[in-house]
Amino acid sequence: MKKILVVEDESIVALEIQNRLEDLGYTVIDIVDTGEQAIKKAAETKPDLILMDIYLKGNMDGIKAAQYIQQNQHIPIIYLTAYADTETLNRARITTPYAYIVKPFEERELQSNIEIALYKHQTERKLQDTKNHLENIVEHITEIIFTINQEHKITTWNNSAEQLTGYPKKEVLNKKITELPVFPQPEKTKHLLNQKQPTKPIRIHLQTIANEQKTIQINQITPLHNQQKTSSTLIIGTDITETIQKLNQFQPGNTYILPQTNHQITLPSLINYFTSCQHHILLITRKNTEQNHKKTTEKHLHTVYLTNQLKTNESQPCVSNTKDLTKQITEYCNKNHQAVIILTNIDYFIIQQGFTEFMKTMYQLTDLINDTNNLCFITLNPNILNNQQQALLKQVATELPQNNINSMVLTEELHTVLEFIQQQKNKGSLVTLKTIKQQLNFSYPTIKKRLNDLEQKGLIIKRKQGRSKTVHISQKGEQLINQT
Repeated sequence: MKKILVVEDESIVALEIQNRLEDLGYTVIDIVDTGEQAIKKAAETKPDLILMDIYLKGNMDGIKAAQYIQQNQHIPIIYLTAYADTETLNRARITTPYAYIVKPFEERELQSNIEIALYKHQTERKLQDTKNHLENIVEHITEIIFTINQEHKITTWNNSAEQLTGYPKKEVLNKKITELPVFPQPEKTKHLLNQKQPTKPIRIHLQTIANEQKTIQINQITPLHNQQKTSSTLIIGTDITETIQKLNQFQPGNTYILPQTNHQITLPSLINYFTSCQHHILLITRKNTEQNHKKTTEKHLHTVYLTNQLKTNESQPCVSNTKDLTKQITEYCNKNHQAVIILTNIDYFIIQQGFTEFMKTMYQLTDLINDTNNLCFITLNPNILNNQQQALLKQVATELPQNNINSMVLTEELHTVLEFIQQQKNKGSLVTLKTIKQQLNFSYPTIKKRLNDLEQKGLIIKRKQGRSKTVHISQKGEQLINQT
């Protein structure tokens, strides 16, 4: 049964209200006659609803009591009164009561207003819970999320955006993007507001508080509507700065070996990067890989499938041997300027036709790539090759830079962080972002970036510890520290 607190300073009227409520199946948890008592009882008993008379004994009327209760608790309030002047009604209206009943009232009127108020309150709570849940997701999602209203002011700035740029919400919210140094290209950002869902990769730059420029790949642009009117635009993006820095190191004319165990440069990142740069990509694979890249421009992505069938499907070009492979790549390189060849599943050729035959093809392909000044990537599972075969392959193709402990050189800042983590381990102490900040006096964005750098190099390991993350030095990291 629903619990109701009655606030009424006329005892006879209060008892009559109590009897009516109990006849209707409600529980009257208490009757009080002052605003001060109403506030106290509301906090103690947490009723489902309050029937509040506007005119009460003492210095606090029902409106003031309702205002205080609403500031501290979300309890629906229905006003009761026999009369009220315009000024009082205006004051009552500001508190947004769930109903306003004029005495004397009928039992049916009382019940209908209570039920409507309870239902409305329940609906509001569900909506608020949903809103809180969504806000929590937005705040903790790894993608960068912000919204811009029609006045080009930032209305949402999630934790990922704050940590990446170093600009806290209080310095960004409700300010125009033209006023914020975090947007070095505000006109380009404004242009995004007129875009529908992007059909090809779109990028913007964000400037960090340390004057570092970050490249953001826009994944989603969604107009948010309010009462049939566009109130703001939601922009969701991913920081691809490090990926671009790695990919920019590739020199035209080279063939690169991309180990399948390499998680820093993945097949999707290669395809998305080079299509966004208007490069033509020839993807040769046994899997329907392009289905994972629906956002890429099909005009710049051509897929050929590896198969052992003699007949090929014209709608799906196929190759079944190294001769066909060479022909397909030669035609593509001669036809397209700035071509990128991505050859996956080379174990197919090695197993089907032997390593020697495959190496003959590799010599031809690397010469072709070099002559046409294009790029080639080969994904390789090293487990299918012995040491001698791997050495032969590396003679004709360029191996990606590996995080080899013998050739690894850390910046002074990275070395300081790694050394601190090692010292804490020796003491038996746990390391968190907070302890690093306290001891080394780095900002949280700087710490996060340095830890990401160390993690990518395999020098530290992050683990979840309750609500926070702890940082542990890896065996590789200890080896590096001991060497230096």
